[in-house]
Amino acid sequence: MKIAFVGYGNVGAPLADHLQKLGHDVTLAVNDAGSASLRKLLATNPHLGSADPKHAVEGADVVFLATPFQANETALKNVAGELTGKILVDCTNPVGPGLTHGLNNAQSGTEMIQRLVPGAKVVKAFTIYGFENFEDNNYAGYNVEPVMLFLRQ
Repeated sequence: MKIAFVGYGNVGAPLADHLQKLGHDVTLAVNDAGSASLRKLLATNPHLGSADPKHAVEGADVVFLATPFQANETALKNVAGELTGKILVDCTNPVGPGLTHGLNNAQSGTEMIQRLVPGAKVVKAFTIYGFENFEDNNYAGYNVEPVMLFLRQ
């Protein structure tokens, strides 16, 4: 499957890495091909692809949105047309200052995203599972089983 990531920080980077290692064709949507964060991620997994946002999204079957919530509107602005008919996995949380609801509980974050990209099929995922668990779900020194997240392929 061809997957694009809009956002490859704490949540997007480990998800992209794991999905590529499972055999998916993963492309990161990048605005700055020389950024330190991109170089760091590609040093970890050189099999990840990268392209400008429009090309990354237009070639994808599924797109993951893993940006800070406040960046969603800007991140989706230039790719909205490319998302028509595609699944957009919303990995964001509408968190405002002091961990308040960033939309004042007037609507959900996913409802807002759906309004920004009405042609996409928006689904919510990966938002209640701490980002640190995406890289390593083992808790050294604790007498607990590794945290698990169920995925259906």
